[in-house]
Amino acid sequence: MRQREETYLPEWQSFISGDDHALSTVYDAVVQKLHTFGCQIIADDSLVKDTIQDLFVDLLRYRSNLNPQVNVLSYLFSSFRRKLMQAIKQRQGREEIREQLGDEGFAFEWDAESTFIRNEEERLLYTKLQQELAILSAHQREALYLRFRAGLSYEESATVLGISVASCRTLIYRTVKQLRSKLDHSKTTASSFLWLLIGQPAPPSSHPGEKK
Repeated sequence: MRQREETYLPEWQSFISGDDHALSTVYDAVVQKLHTFGCQIIADDSLVKDTIQDLFVDLLRYRSNLNPQVNVLSYLFSSFRRKLMQAIKQRQGREEIREQLGDEGFAFEWDAESTFIRNEEERLLYTKLQQELAILSAHQREALYLRFRAGLSYEESATVLGISVASCRTLIYRTVKQLRSKLDHSKTTASSFLWLLIGQPAPPSSHPGEKK
């Protein structure tokens, strides 16, 4: 999970005060997170990259109107998501956009095979988890992605999704419970499940719980 001290608020406030380099620091810290998130929404790398650039151009353009006390990460994710959906809507009449969006709406994919699958048991668990994730609604997948893969807090995730914090907590709790009920309840599964969602190898003998 993301370390909570990574708020980017000092850099954000410096940028609003006129320091362009501070925005570059924020950009470097979050661009890959935004890109990976955007690619879960639509399989159009160019559109995702263009939208990120447009977002930061707008930040420069409207700097004087920005809130210096905003939660920077949730603001950037929310603004990027809104801007990307607008770009998709503008191009939705094109066949290639419909194909890239598909019927599922939000992918929640990661390259687990090449990063942390260590044995056949973990491979089977990963495969089963991917199958069960595919059955979830796009809303459920996006909530899980924001919380576990992007490392946003419940409050930040709720902002991006446009729902209350209580609703976000309930949605994620019920979705995790649903997924766990579909998987093998062995000790290995219990110790590996959330680590698979996060996209990291499970410690050999730990029982990770969800972090606040």
